[in-house]
Amino acid sequence: MDVLGERCWFATSRMKNLVAQIDVVIVPHTHWDREWYHPFQVFRYRLVALIDRVLDLLAADPDFGPFTLDGQTIVLDDYLALRPQREAELRQHVQAGRLLIGPWYVLPDEFLVSGESTVRNLMLGYRICQRFGNRMTVGYVPDPFGHISQLPQILAQCGIDAAAFRRGLSDEPTELWWGAPDDTRLLTIYLRDGYDNAAHLPGDRDGFVNAIRGHIASLLPHSLTPHLLLMNGGDHMPPRSDLAGLIRAANEQLSDSRIRVGTLSQFVASVRQSLNLDASPQVPLPVVRGELRSPKRHYLLPGVLSTRMWIKQHNNAGEIELVSYAEPLAAISRLLGGRDVREELWQAWRYLMENHPHDSICGCSVDQVHEEMKTRFAWSAQIAEAVATEGLTILARHVTGLVSARDERDPATALRLFPQRQGLAVTVFNPTHGPRTDHVTLQVPELLPHQTYCLFDEAGQAVPLAPGDWQARRIANWTLNAQGMLDLMDQIKRGGLLSRALRDAALRLKERPARSGQASSFEAELDLTLAEMAQVGEPDMAAAFQFIADLRRRLDEGHITHWRVRAWSSAQASASFMAHAVPGFGYRVYRLEIVDRPPLERSQAAPRRSPPTGDRAIENEFFRVEVNSRDGTLTLHDQRTGLRFTGLNRLVDNGDCGDEYNHCPPAHDRVIDRPVSVPHIAVRDEGSTGQLLEVTLHYRLPHRLADNRRQRATRTLTIPVVCRVWLRPGVPRVDIETTVDNRAEDHRLRAMFPTPFHVEQALAEGQFDIIARPVAAPLDTADYVEQPVATAPQCAFVAVQAGEHGLVLANQGLPEYEAIRTQAGTTIALTLLRSVGWLSRDDLSCRPGYAGPGLPTPGAQCLGVQRFAYALIPFSGPLSAAAQLAHAFQAPLRAVVTQPGNGRLPAQLSFIQLEPGDLVISAIKPADDGDGWIVRFWNTTDRPAMAQLTTGFDIARAEQVDLLEDRPQPLSLREHRTVEVLVRGKQIVSLRLRIA
Repeated sequence: MDVLGERCWFATSRMKNLVAQIDVVIVPHTHWDREWYHPFQVFRYRLVALIDRVLDLLAADPDFGPFTLDGQTIVLDDYLALRPQREAELRQHVQAGRLLIGPWYVLPDEFLVSGESTVRNLMLGYRICQRFGNRMTVGYVPDPFGHISQLPQILAQCGIDAAAFRRGLSDEPTELWWGAPDDTRLLTIYLRDGYDNAAHLPGDRDGFVNAIRGHIASLLPHSLTPHLLLMNGGDHMPPRSDLAGLIRAANEQLSDSRIRVGTLSQFVASVRQSLNLDASPQVPLPVVRGELRSPKRHYLLPGVLSTRMWIKQHNNAGEIELVSYAEPLAAISRLLGGRDVREELWQAWRYLMENHPHDSICGCSVDQVHEEMKTRFAWSAQIAEAVATEGLTILARHVTGLVSARDERDPATALRLFPQRQGLAVTVFNPTHGPRTDHVTLQVPELLPHQTYCLFDEAGQAVPLAPGDWQARRIANWTLNAQGMLDLMDQIKRGGLLSRALRDAALRLKERPARSGQASSFEAELDLTLAEMAQVGEPDMAAAFQFIADLRRRLDEGHITHWRVRAWSSAQASASFMAHAVPGFGYRVYRLEIVDRPPLERSQAAPRRSPPTGDRAIENEFFRVEVNSRDGTLTLHDQRTGLRFTGLNRLVDNGDCGDEYNHCPPAHDRVIDRPVSVPHIAVRDEGSTGQLLEVTLHYRLPHRLADNRRQRATRTLTIPVVCRVWLRPGVPRVDIETTVDNRAEDHRLRAMFPTPFHVEQALAEGQFDIIARPVAAPLDTADYVEQPVATAPQCAFVAVQAGEHGLVLANQGLPEYEAIRTQAGTTIALTLLRSVGWLSRDDLSCRPGYAGPGLPTPGAQCLGVQRFAYALIPFSGPLSAAAQLAHAFQAPLRAVVTQPGNGRLPAQLSFIQLEPGDLVISAIKPADDGDGWIVRFWNTTDRPAMAQLTTGFDIARAEQVDLLEDRPQPLSLREHRTVEVLVRGKQIVSLRLRIA
């Protein structure tokens, strides 16, 4: 509909609707920030008092309510932890519709969590609502800082038929359609005047009536129906008991209006009926599409994308651990007979989602709040890693054992505590679309000095292995006689030696020349490897007793004249190698052998340092990366296309006089974009795993803002920065790690990546979407309540592409970027760090007034050592292949070292394959009811596609389900292992696969 037609329809509708009496619906509610300017426990103390009062009013006054508990169910968990005896009362009022709960578990920031996190949030909210017997079916998200493009589709696939929120729109009417990229439309109630527009209604009759008239005058010109919504509540506000009496009195005075207490669901139902949407769902309401990030009427607070960046990094790591490793490996291990760990997964998700409310993950709370978040991140990661490790270990046990490439055992080794450890299995898991060649690190036990590891693939071909520091450290050396050996064996029987557990042991014999008339004798070398109990757990005493018994027999034979005993430390060490063509969403197995000879790559793996004036480039078959010896920036030569990118990874620092909500440059800023000295450059050859370029830089930054906060201070500090750049053989990606020892305050640090591409839009991965955003910010913004900015959110990557060629900048937990138009092309700016010292201020040029309490937050300065990981991926042709490399950068290959398996699975296998390449798998998980797997994917393009999903096992039944894993639609199978389903452009599809 064009603008003129829309206005005409609007006017006609208004005339029809104004014939009816104005219906004013007052929704009593509270908006509950779980933690913000107080820590969680302080706010929970207030929450318990608030819900106690709500329950008491509901019990005492039949006219009180209904009352809305903010659309999130975590408040029930928090309350019942201290008031378990009132659960029955809560359930009674929820089922009666007097207390509204759900549909969310927490009210998240939508841009700083993954799409899968949003799905789990709604799933857990649905679970809790089922327990209490009712759920509000309005997607109420009152206060997040803007809204993701796919939220209408996500809500619709969770059985929610409307949305209601405040931020992100501009001058739209209060009723409209909100369209997702797949054309899902959701009726949306725009809270133009806020979720607290009627929070402070006067308690006297005349004042109450006048306030209602004022709200009608404010909302009616923007309403397409005679129904107006007043939200009677606000941040942490308790209920009021006088509302029913005031409404009765007001209805006696207001002849043209009817005031009633209601719920969001009832209000939406009235709007639907007024617009006749059930009979004619194509009513031409105004339509908004995609993400909503306008700051015209309400603050968007975009600086939260980079506030306390460590929170974003921890959250990204936690989401990846759950979605890429724990959930798929839990599904695989359950298929192989492993434990049912669905509740363990949900507990990990709970801890992670407790950090997802916008005041938490956005970093815009007092310091104590964010200190407590660290524990939740750690708890979630601990559970997820335990699930993933167990799942990968179970998978490894079911893989067929690889035959040893050769017998490398030392014939002089007479006894070994664990002889089977001569050959180990390395199972490499690929959590992304494949096949994939990439670097993998594995943890191995430390070795004795005369031993090393060799690695072989399933064909028996040697695979170069780059050793870490895997040689053990000697901690004791004895020469013992027979009695000394008996005493030693007694100590081992009691559980260890030198307060350590026995990890391994090997007895080697050296024959001594026989003298005339005497029998041959032997000298024994006994090597014992010992480990701290906390590292390895309880020792294997059965094996130890058997080894001691064998030793005792040797001792009793009397042929050994000298016992040389050496004790060595034992701990986990690391090694790495390039795993080739590991199947997507699958594994490949290798054989790791312990041999008695020097390491294969010892000479190759020794670091090679070049002097500052020497070599300054690394390369593989795809790229050559060279350092500018003057400023430390990188030049990237794409040897496939001839493209050349210069000035990459330039660090640019500017002042920040803003707060936790908004970046705000000082009026007289000083920008630093060059190091103060010539960079130190080192090239390291890492053998078969590639080459490393290390650049050490020093920047001189102002210490902080000047006292007037209008400029940066004159005093400066030297900030050391180390940039490490890797090129791996077979991997068309440049991996970068930048370490900054941040000693300065009140500033923002970004890495710049100029490209020769002149583009109007940058492409950023969002939640189940690829978002095309204009390079330039809007200019005509004089009437905006907050000035819009050019920085924007991203998930795994941002890309610029002109014609066939483009550049992807991938990241690990760095969600803020900016695309900047230059004469030479387009530069991508990646925010690494933002340091501020205030929760909120009222003296910013970009935003008038406070966005929260004006409290100091010294922890938001983020002082200390910070590490940032990102990667460059030049590409030609479709974006999809480069996007796969970006996802691979976020989720590295993972390996486990076990005893060789004796199962029936082949040496390599893909559990899930999906075509075409424009479809991206976002989840492989156990079905929530325990019956089969859920595989979810989404279409990155606007074009429909025929998805072909093939599994590595037989499927008994396949169904398409919604995001709650419900409303099944049967699908036909082809050859027992392949499912085909037609996918709309940008559609999210979930399949349930019931395993044969």
